[in-house]
Amino acid sequence: MTKEQELHEQYGINESDLNFIHKYIEHNFNGKKAWKELHPACKDNAAMTQASMTLRKPKVKAAYRAELRHYIDVTGMQAFHVVKELVSIANSDITDYVDEKGGEIILKSLDDIKINSKPIREITLTPMSVESIGEEDDNGRPIYRQANKVNIKLHDKLRALQMIGDNLGVFEKQQISDTDEIEYDIVERLYGED
Repeated sequence: MTKEQELHEQYGINESDLNFIHKYIEHNFNGKKAWKELHPACKDNAAMTQASMTLRKPKVKAAYRAELRHYIDVTGMQAFHVVKELVSIANSDITDYVDEKGGEIILKSLDDIKINSKPIREITLTPMSVESIGEEDDNGRPIYRQANKVNIKLHDKLRALQMIGDNLGVFEKQQISDTDEIEYDIVERLYGED
């Protein structure tokens, strides 16, 4: 029996929902992209709605969690590491990357940022202007300073929190099962006991 047949039999989901689960994982949990790949003629808003509605089905949600656990087992990822990275994204803050000194925003050194190992999606540096600072060097020439525009894009904190909550069942009203206790144990290991 194939993995697909097992999921179909165990969770009672149809082939369309199973294909969506695979595409959802393949597209890094982007429901709109997954739905659009399976239904190319679908408009963006409709694709987001359909993906959201599909993921809310209890049978699909259960099959998705099983398939995600299988994916994690196959790739060697451990739930602890995934959750830890999501928690790092959720806890990241712009002050991890910049300081304020004398009314100016100063980018921290890249070594400091790497040491903190906070997740940055993108940093871009754009030269903006060159201006004299009103001083001269030892040869009497004016000293210039180049002003740069720095853009820092962090990963989506709300999305990270949503993924943590969804995968740990935080937003569901249900009895705590053995799996939930294991998942909550992962969070306790991240934060330690209070």
